[in-house]
Amino acid sequence: MKTQSDREFATHLVNLEVNRLTGGIVCLADLPDTHTLCAGLDDLEAIIEDSDEFTSMSEIQNIAQGIAFEILEEEGFPFHI
Repeated sequence: MKTQSDREFATHLVNLEVNRLTGGIVCLADLPDTHTLCAGLDDLEAIIEDSDEFTSMSEIQNIAQGIAFEILEEEGFPFHI
């Protein structure tokens, strides 16, 4: 059985957030590999690597959501507040 690497898990989490923020119409495969994406995944991967039993999943998900928001905003996705 193959387990996910920390990078794969980071990518999965950001992809889930991109999908959620766009109402299911966009995923990471639809977006270019930008510096923002790569740097965000690097940061999230490091956080996942350094996590322990005291690191909450919601904290990691919030970081993934922030990365997804930045990526979409950079691509011109219209966020209405």
